[in-house]
Amino acid sequence: MGLSTTDMREIKSTIINTFNEKFLQEIVGKVVQLVEKQFEERLNRNEEEIQTLCDRVENLEKDNRRLIIKMDDQEQMERSQNVRIFGLKEEGAEDLGNVIVDLFQNKLKVNIQEKVIVKYHRIPNKNSNNSTSAVLVRFTSSDSRASVLKNRKLLKNTGIRIKEDLTKSRLKLFKRCIDLFTKNNAWILRGNIYVKQNNEVHRIASDEDLHKINV
Repeated sequence: MGLSTTDMREIKSTIINTFNEKFLQEIVGKVVQLVEKQFEERLNRNEEEIQTLCDRVENLEKDNRRLIIKMDDQEQMERSQNVRIFGLKEEGAEDLGNVIVDLFQNKLKVNIQEKVIVKYHRIPNKNSNNSTSAVLVRFTSSDSRASVLKNRKLLKNTGIRIKEDLTKSRLKLFKRCIDLFTKNNAWILRGNIYVKQNNEVHRIASDEDLHKINV
């Protein structure tokens, strides 16, 4: 039995539609692959650019930390001939210079004359609960300062304390060291901060140093 004209048309249409569908699928598949490849390449480029920016930011942060430490070292160096005296009672019309010299000579047993003191003044007290202001003293030489610091232990139980003159950032760092390692294991020497952990002494110049030995 032969095929009718209608049957032939249907067969032809089916063949054409099938071919077109396969062709379109192949085209769509290739387009999708191309788009995916381009997207992946762009994503990789973006990730590389982001990583480069992150590395740059990290380097800038390191440089900034080094600069801050260097500036703090410079400021601390400028304070290397200073001491701060705490607990020195204030008199109504005190001759502060004579009071300081008397403290050094009679309490610390150090032969310090007023001529080796460059300047001295009381520091305004921000703590309303403590009426006694600290006294800042600057010497002409680090030797005079060293002799005062060496004998400050003689002031034990007098209510008077003598400390090195630290920068604000260094003082905050030192307080954190005390909180973590106690007063017995944290100290200041020539403006530098040291802590003792497991019988090892570490110099602490930044929070990063503190974190390294406290992990």
